[in-house]
Amino acid sequence: MAVQSTLSRSLPAAQTSLKVQGAGTVALQHDCPVEPPKEDEILVRIFCVGVNPHDWKSLDMSPSPGSTWGCDFAGEVVIAGSQTTKYKAGDRVAGACAGNRSDNPNNGGFAQFVSVPEMLLLHLPSWMSFEQGATLGVGLLTVGLSLYHTMKLPLPYSGQTTNQYILIYGGGTATGGLAIQAAKLSGLKPVTTCSPGKFEHVKSLGAVEAFDYHSPSCAAKIRAFTNDSLEYVLDCITESSSMNICYGAIGSRGGNYIGLDQFPIRGHTRRDVRPGWVLAWTALGKPVDWKKPYRREARPKDKAFAESWAPIAQRLLDSKDIVTHPAEVSDEGLAGVAKGAERVKMGTAGGKKLIYRIGCLDRMFIHCTFESSERRIDLLKWVFSGRISGRNGLTVDTDTPLTVSGVLWDHISYSIKTKKYKCGTLKTYSHWDPIWGIDFVLSLSRAFKEHRWLSWMEDTWAAQGTKTFKARFLGMRMVYSSEMENMKAMSTSQWEEFVLEPIRVDNGVAAPFTGKGVSTADGEFWHYSRGIIKPYFERQAFANVARLKPFTDKMLGLIPTDGETFDMQVLTRRWFLDTSTEFLFGETRDCLTHPEREDVMLAMVDIMRGARVRLTMSKFLFLHRDPKWYESIRLVHQFMDQYIDRAYDELAQLEKNGDKSKEKSERTDLLWDMVHKIPPEDRILLRDQITAVWVPSNETTSIHISNAIYQLARHPGAWEKLQKEVLELGDEELTFSKLRGMKYMNWVINETHRTIPNGIQMIRVAAQDTTLPRGGGPEGKQPIFCAKGDIVHCNRYLMHRDPDYWGPDAAEFRPERWDGLRPLWHFVPFGGGPRICPAHILVATETAYVLTRFCQEFKGLEARDERGYVPVMRVGPSSLNGVKVSVTPR
Repeated sequence: MAVQSTLSRSLPAAQTSLKVQGAGTVALQHDCPVEPPKEDEILVRIFCVGVNPHDWKSLDMSPSPGSTWGCDFAGEVVIAGSQTTKYKAGDRVAGACAGNRSDNPNNGGFAQFVSVPEMLLLHLPSWMSFEQGATLGVGLLTVGLSLYHTMKLPLPYSGQTTNQYILIYGGGTATGGLAIQAAKLSGLKPVTTCSPGKFEHVKSLGAVEAFDYHSPSCAAKIRAFTNDSLEYVLDCITESSSMNICYGAIGSRGGNYIGLDQFPIRGHTRRDVRPGWVLAWTALGKPVDWKKPYRREARPKDKAFAESWAPIAQRLLDSKDIVTHPAEVSDEGLAGVAKGAERVKMGTAGGKKLIYRIGCLDRMFIHCTFESSERRIDLLKWVFSGRISGRNGLTVDTDTPLTVSGVLWDHISYSIKTKKYKCGTLKTYSHWDPIWGIDFVLSLSRAFKEHRWLSWMEDTWAAQGTKTFKARFLGMRMVYSSEMENMKAMSTSQWEEFVLEPIRVDNGVAAPFTGKGVSTADGEFWHYSRGIIKPYFERQAFANVARLKPFTDKMLGLIPTDGETFDMQVLTRRWFLDTSTEFLFGETRDCLTHPEREDVMLAMVDIMRGARVRLTMSKFLFLHRDPKWYESIRLVHQFMDQYIDRAYDELAQLEKNGDKSKEKSERTDLLWDMVHKIPPEDRILLRDQITAVWVPSNETTSIHISNAIYQLARHPGAWEKLQKEVLELGDEELTFSKLRGMKYMNWVINETHRTIPNGIQMIRVAAQDTTLPRGGGPEGKQPIFCAKGDIVHCNRYLMHRDPDYWGPDAAEFRPERWDGLRPLWHFVPFGGGPRICPAHILVATETAYVLTRFCQEFKGLEARDERGYVPVMRVGPSSLNGVKVSVTPR
């Protein structure tokens, strides 16, 4: 069945591409046309590209000026041609494109969009990132053509076991690694060559033995190991030296030699060896109009094989039988690709596949140019008909009708389903723009800009006269609710009906900062991520409060005791960076001693602020052009990667010594735990998992402590009661049990969370047509209908200040209200249900420890900021003015 017609969408006016200029020369152009897909093609929006040796070779030896350069890519399906059957809009895919082609100049991998035949694409399984996917395209196609189409070896999963040896020369390359794994699955016994440092890696892929190609006796050693029986060779290097070793390794009965480039004729020294070489693009079944030796006539049989190979290649991914090549990932976008190709050419890529993220910088046509008003209209149609795709087949349509009839139909459809699901009518925000909701967007944007978003929410809800309403936001339907029952349903009984990934990962909001993790993913990957993180947050991790002592003592020692005003928010930020880096990476940043080192935390602040802006921009994300945001991401990534690399190096040393168990090291940090669970080739995945822990704790722990100090400084009675409870401890050692048992301390912590919650909203997108229990009807007590794709905002800030539950003084800071109170779902600072924050006890414990030590050191606390709390939004609020106080020592 046709998934989607090529005529169903208007294409953007232009895109950015790397265009071939001449031999060895390319240029970044921003006015390149987007080629509509043919009936048997798929149009893909590209997020990541990979550099191949083929890229620089074809550019040097047979350039096609005016064509688009590049082959390997990964991205998201935009349009599926009418004769295609396997893909739909929103599918995550990887593939290959024959770039540098004069007969198809507008299609190439190094661009924002590409149209390719369906058979050249692969579905990305949930466990595989775009970065990993971009390592596969040409390599998997080449392996298929070489081993199975040309050499006629048994296919993977065929059930045949030949017990024959095959030499994969260059097993340390991306294609070589794939070939080893495929050969193993075909019942062959792969042997390979590489540098000694990669022996363990290639053996982990399935090589039965590895040989050092530097050795003068390399060929003889291979021949001896294979008992003079070697018949099949794939040369992934294809140079005179490699060909010489391969020919020397082939047994005395002769065999088959396949290269990946035109082999040197003088290297063909044996008549009993049948030489050949493959060019992946013969799989298209069309002539390859390049200069000799790359010129090819059409080969229909190659195309037929490629079509039969595609489902096998897909099975390799779906069954997790393929490990992708180690990658070096860059955020330089298309502008950095040429430099990467030069590194591959010069042999300085360090044996890694060079991957460039372009979806994060070039996504959504940042560089588009317009030649006429018609082209502007085309672009607007494209932008406003975007899709947000997620897991489990969910594609959130954000198509918004541009006509009155379209608006009417959307309203009628929603009303019909509301009755079908026996729901009450949901109040609608009083728009003057009911189509796009520009009035709502502008009102919200002004509130952000003027740092009054919290008060804006109170005013907006009050104006609606209800706790739940719907509004248009850039054409999308949003549901806003402060009903406790809706929060409870979305967190527990209906948690799988309301998902995160489409609005935190797949729409590019967080890219290139982070990918999927426990706080961004859904489904199988969420379970995986939660599973590797949660065990570390069991009692043995957060109960070790002694680790906080040196950092807290150092912070308290920096506080002036002569009545001078200081900013507690700055100190807790540095304290958090010191404690969190030790907790996460096993080594403290020591910002309290060296304030200049908090550049990483300041960069994190910029990232969080930018992420909030990007989340608000929604489908206008393409307008986000903040160089400082991307520079902050680069700094944080560089900071994290140094720890990750060192941890893998330390683990490798333990393995070399014959023991890689965690018990053999004194390290107890989260990173050390994770490097035992995530292989080194998945460093980006590991970084994403660490980020998923670090970001929420950054937005919670340090700001929460300073917020508590802010409230205590303005409420002397609460400060006095807290001091009394703390001083009753005397000189007893602070332990987890003692901290958790301090009644008034926990009241203060809860009341701080209630009045200034770090997580303002819980936002989810409906994965299907469904309902929520409250908000409909005249009294707002009936269920409401949520259409698939509706985005629901459950507002913690208003829930925690709802006078219907908390009383008429709900806006006041009064810890005593917690005496005997069990608010359950009326108070959810860390969420609830399966997705409750795994670090919620850790945050409470660290806050209690710091406040206890603060009370032990100081008897007087005075507020020194007359402006009060002005919330500046990142992911959660912090004080724009800092937390200015003074203290009196004991």
